[in-house]
Amino acid sequence: MTISHNRTHSRYGAILCMLVAILLCAPSMSHAAVTITTDLAEWESMVSDIEVLVTTADNIAKAVEVDSAPGDNEALGSHLSFPPDIMLDNETKLTRGFQIFNEQVIGEDPDGNPVYADFVFNNFTDEDWQDALSVGDHSVNHSDDDWSLRLRGGATMTAFGVEIRNSRNLEAETITLYLMAQDKVVEIIELNDVPNDPNFLFLGIVTDTPFDRVFFDENADTDDIAIADFRFASTRMETQICSRLGDNPRPYIRDLDIFKFKGEMGEKVAVYLDKDPEGEHKGERATLILKGRCIKYCSLSADRTTTDYKITAVAPELADDVAVIQRDYTSTCLIRVDRGALPNEVSAELPADGVYTVIVAEQREFRRRLLTRPDIYTPPFKGDYCVSMESSGDASESFTPTRWVE
Repeated sequence: MTISHNRTHSRYGAILCMLVAILLCAPSMSHAAVTITTDLAEWESMVSDIEVLVTTADNIAKAVEVDSAPGDNEALGSHLSFPPDIMLDNETKLTRGFQIFNEQVIGEDPDGNPVYADFVFNNFTDEDWQDALSVGDHSVNHSDDDWSLRLRGGATMTAFGVEIRNSRNLEAETITLYLMAQDKVVEIIELNDVPNDPNFLFLGIVTDTPFDRVFFDENADTDDIAIADFRFASTRMETQICSRLGDNPRPYIRDLDIFKFKGEMGEKVAVYLDKDPEGEHKGERATLILKGRCIKYCSLSADRTTTDYKITAVAPELADDVAVIQRDYTSTCLIRVDRGALPNEVSAELPADGVYTVIVAEQREFRRRLLTRPDIYTPPFKGDYCVSMESSGDASESFTPTRWVE
């Protein structure tokens, strides 16, 4: 189940919150478009560049505070720190560093400062608790199992996922997202309406705003929870443009619509072509092309001591201190094509920074095949269509039609 979250405030409540924030120097509050889902596959379909720390004993041992793989029911301390670029037990590297904090207060030290409970590693035969971190000691005495996570190095995130074990009740529980670099509350998510699974509850959050801290405020009355398998990702950004194919002013020439976008090397993009559900159209086949022409430059630094090779898509943007001395070659460095029946899809990881083109092309009508094999003939598509683009970075925001789109 997916829940889109929009918060509302009364006018007087908003004014009061502003006054309190000013008086207490609290973080400012913004409002993000937030989606929360309990379906892992659905969450994965909405995000890209997923990184996962599975809470096995070997991975928990990568924390700075842990010397070796913990045993069953072993206390680990009130916070755990995972530095960036650690190699996990599945031979993948975690590019983001982060810390998790147990926010369950169990007393005070002699100076009156709060003392927090330990995280406890669980590997019981009971599947509910295998490879999970109990927030405080697992016992029949239900406690306030608050916890938080903060990024410490690497990129911010716009999507986050975590498993909650032994969650018996989500009533009056919340997740607050922060962007600490700007001292800002991004969103407060109420979990009252989230369908609960007391054994393995996956909570996946997707937003349109970066955040770097998560605070889980747990209801102390009904359960003792554990947390497992931290997931970090970026929201897939999508731009959609609708137009019409087959409306070339010169009808004897097949129609060709060309779009462009600017992307960065390593960015993942996907382009989709489908019939406009609100438009008029006929036929099935069309051609969708993703293309990039790359220019390789041999360049020399300003002091003429360092030679560097640069590959730039279409339009090079060289630094001021670099003098181009030779263009090595210009070639098509990326091409993806789908010529089938709609819906069509092409995707790629961009090989260079620069400008790329997307082409939607009308196909020929094979009249001879229509007459000889009408049973297998698929007519070309003509009519209203929508082309959309998703990207792991900002490429989709620059996706625009060119003058070739009528």
